[in-house]
Parts: sequence; structure tokens; C-alpha cells
Amino acid sequence: IHQLALSIHHEMGQMTTTALLVIIGILGGTVAENEPKSPLRLMLSPSAATIQRKIGGEVSVMCTVSGMEGDNFGLMWTKHNGIDKTGNVIVSKLDARNIVMEIKNASVADSGFYQCTASAEGQFVENAVDIFFLNELHFVEINNHLDAIPVKSSVNISCRVNKVEGEKLKTTWTKYGQDIPADGAKYAFHEGGAIFQIKDYDLLTDPGEYVCRVENLTTGNKIKQIISVGGHQNSRRATCVNHCSKFCTDIFPFLE
Repeated sequence: IHQLALSIHHEMGQMTTTALLVIIGILGGTVAENEPKSPLRLMLSPSAATIQRKIGGEVSVMCTVSGMEGDNFGLMWTKHNGIDKTGNVIVSKLDARNIVMEIKNASVADSGFYQCTASAEGQFVENAVDIFFLNELHFVEINNHLDAIPVKSSVNISCRVNKVEGEKLKTTWTKYGQDIPADGAKYAFHEGGAIFQIKDYDLLTDPGEYVCRVENLTTGNKIKQIISVGGHQNSRRATCVNHCSKFCTDIFPFLE
């Protein structure tokens, strides 16, 4: 700036010191106005991109703005599908730079993408966190041994779990590693697979170990249960019969 003022003085001839100072002041003010503003910054605490908790739990996330002088900031928390749907979320602005979002007695419906936004003097910045509340699966009925079963009767085996509204479950049944077909005549599934029915119970072929597996497609949680049907001795006999039948079928397949 001084060099520019001296150059002007050289070109214009005589110039007072006062005039030079005026020019320097004007040019200096223009440069200051054109200097870039300090960038607005936003920090979440905890800073994890993903937070997981069990349903009924609590989460608290602090959002803090920095990088700029003053206290005239716009601060807010939002959620992708509405932040106040369940009534479990409380947002409190502590001061000009801090706003906290708390979730208490959380449900699966409180899971989602939460975003904190700050704005000031034309600048806009945001930071976000994914929060998941998981339902820990457990079986409603636990009966791992069904022994005294009358021949020709129907047997219902339960694999019910504590399903939460909004969650999607997948239930599969196997016997000695083989999927059990729902043919309707011999086997049937009810309540989305939670109940497995053996019809016309056969003492020679139906006893054995049945395994049900439940997967929560919403959370990815998985559990399984092994149910022994028909008693130990009958199960061993049925296993032998089934293996022999499969072996003989492989060696001597049916001809059409």
C-alpha cells in the first residue's frame, strides 16, 4: 500500500503527508474488507459417525459451533423423517454455541439419521450421526425337548421371539442341516414361520433335532434354537432310518 501511495505521489508531483495517509487508510480498509472470513466449524460429541444402543437406552449428542467471533448463530437438530415422532427426543440450546440432543427410553422408531446445522453471516455448515436402537432377540417359549408324542398326532413347535413393531423377521427351519419343505401335507408353517407343524407324526421318521433360526432383517441380529423331538432313543432310530433311506435312494434312485 505504501509503495502504491509513493507511486501516486511520484506521478502527481507534490502531495502532502496528510493526503498520503488518507490514501493509505482508504486502501487499507478496502483490503481488510476483502479478506476472507473465518470458516464456520461444527463438532459433535461424541464424534462417532454411528452410535448403537439397545432399545430403552439413552443417547446424548452435543453440537458445538466454532471458528467465528460473536454469538449470533443459528443452531438446530433435525432428523430425516421428523425429530419429534415418538416424543423421546429432547433438544436443548445451552448457549449461543452449544445445542444438545437427548434420546431417552428409546424405541426402534427413534433410530435414524440425525443432523445438526449451524449458520452465521451467510455461512452454513452441518454435521450428522446415524443412531441405531437394537432389539435384542429372545425366544418367547423355550422347550428344547418334546418327548412323549402320540403316533399319528400333530405336533406344533414354537420359535416365537419378542418382535418389535416395525421390525422384519425371517425364520427358517432345518433338520440335520436340510431345509424343511412346507408341502402342506406333512409339514406346515404358521405365523410367518414362527410355528412349525408336523402332521401325522411318524415314530420312525419324524423324531430328531430340529433347528429354527430367526434373523432380524431390520437390525441384523440372529438367534437359533435346537429342539429335540421324540426322545433320544427315537431320534437316534429316526436318524438311522433317514440316513439309510437317503443312502438307498442315492444308490437305487426311483425310475419314472
